[in-house]
Parts: sequence; C-alpha cells; structure tokens
Amino acid sequence: MNKTVLFVPFLLDKEKPHVRYFAEDGDKTLWIDTNKGLMRYSLDKKQFVSLPTLIQPFTLQCNNAVLISSNQLLFNTNNDFFVYHIQSNTLCNLSKDLEVKHFRCAATDHTGNIWVGTEYGIFVFNKLYQLIAHYEQSERDLSALNDSPIYSLYQDKAHNMWVGTYFGGVNYYIFGSDQFQIYPYGASFNHLSGKAVRQIINAPDNGLYIATEDGGLNYLDNKKGNHPCRTAAQANAKFTPRTYILYGLTKITACGSDCS
Repeated sequence: MNKTVLFVPFLLDKEKPHVRYFAEDGDKTLWIDTNKGLMRYSLDKKQFVSLPTLIQPFTLQCNNAVLISSNQLLFNTNNDFFVYHIQSNTLCNLSKDLEVKHFRCAATDHTGNIWVGTEYGIFVFNKLYQLIAHYEQSERDLSALNDSPIYSLYQDKAHNMWVGTYFGGVNYYIFGSDQFQIYPYGASFNHLSGKAVRQIINAPDNGLYIATEDGGLNYLDNKKGNHPCRTAAQANAKFTPRTYILYGLTKITACGSDCS
C-alpha cells in the first residue's frame, strides 16, 4: 500500500525547539523564531544557512521576531528591540531612546512607517527609524486608543490601520486624521463578539476576519463602507442588520455612507 507523505519535519533535534513564528522574506528564505534562538532556512538550497554576522550576538537572546516587510525583521531581546534591514544588512536599535523593550506585533503602512504594538500603546517610526508618534489609552481624549495593550495591527486597502487590543476590542485609525474610532463589542446585535482581539486579517472579498480570545472568530463585511461607526449608539442605529452565527463564525456588517 502506497502512503503519501504529507508532513516532512526538518527542524528536529533532541531538545525539539519550540517554534514561535516563521515567515518568508523576499529572497525565499524562512526566518524562524524559536525558544533556542533565531534561525534561517533557504528554500532554494533546502538547508539551514548561517545568520548575518551583524545580528548573531543578539539572536540567541531573541524573545520575539516578526517580518514586517519582505526585507525588514523586527526582533527584541530582554534589553532592546531592533529592526534589521535584510537587503542593506543594517541594524538599528529602536529602543535606544525608549524605556519600552518588548513588543507584541508590528506592521508597516503604505508610507513605509513602522507601527509597533506594545503593552504601552503603539510606537510609530519613520523610514529613518525615528520615533514620530506614540499612541496610548486616554480617558480624557475620546479620539485616542481605548486600551493600551496592543495585540494586532492590520492596514486595509484604504490605508487605515485596524488595531486589536486586549481589553478594548478593535480600534480604527483613519489615515490623515490622527484619530482613532472604537468598534463596539458586546452581546448586542451586530457587535464584535469579544474584546480581546488576537489577530486581524483580510478576507478574499476585502472583508476582515477578526479573531478574539473571548468571543471566537468574527467576520466584518466591509463592502458598505471602509470605516465603522464612531460610537455604540450610532452602531445600533446605522448598522445593516445582517448578523448571523454559523459554526462559531459571527458575521457583522460595517456601516454605510449614512454613518457620520
């Protein structure tokens, strides 16, 4: 009887490293973050390759790593976090002027700025790796984030940034406004089902899948407009009632052009 081999383990040793993250860069190389340090695997050569000399002193202490574009790697140690430009082989310490040393997520926007999500809000760096903005929770400013611990970042096709927080659900940054709007969560009709947002990704129809730790998986139908309502009261009044639940998947519809 012929058996088709579907899985081929290639990262095994006696200690069985715990793989926390991996992604492919623009040179067909996998960057693999493990509890034993950072590794690289060439898809063309089908073998592990040595790490760049510039980052070798830090990779065994690596606590978190994420590829924020096809040629930029963001990673942190206990004391610092860095961005490594793969093509130019340059390394910059982003935390040299900050007290924050750890991050949870990161993304680049359409201008090339780097958005870094931390327990203390979002830090935004420009192409020269200079800090240009810091967004955090504010009880006085209704246009600020409603929660500082950031777990996910995603920029949509309209250049707006969707922000997943741990206690505040989804916050929505409108490009050019320097303001955040809050996407309502709760048990009410047509609301996000949870407030602890782990990940936000694009759907094939340009909607959004929003994964929560406390409310399952949500689907946002974004065809009627590319921004949510500003308040829960407006959401109840303006959202198109098309909510349904199917095998734990909740569908919610973004407000149309009449939402202001």
